[in-house]
Amino acid sequence: MTQAMRVDQLQAAEQTRVGALQYLIARLEQAERDEVDREQFGKLFSLSTQILELDQETVAQKFKISRPTISRWETGKSAPHPLGRKPVFQLLTKLAKERLRRHTPEAVVSL
Repeated sequence: MTQAMRVDQLQAAEQTRVGALQYLIARLEQAERDEVDREQFGKLFSLSTQILELDQETVAQKFKISRPTISRWETGKSAPHPLGRKPVFQLLTKLAKERLRRHTPEAVVSL
């Protein structure tokens, strides 16, 4: 594999990552405005942790709750009270925006 091909692959992967983060931020911001049920919460929470590459222990520490609670949230078996969901989405949005700042097009070009 040539150096140019490797750079092209890295740039494509980085662009995919940026797109996933942008999509996640849009979904989270929408969820902050709309009411989401327990199942929708679980799907979006799980998607967020996957895209942000956060393990359950890290998420539990950030939210100051137990790892089993995180597991129940990810599977949709439970969710915070509807009034508590907005702060969860806000923190996930903040984390996604911080991650996106590290994956700017300028960073892709500098590879």
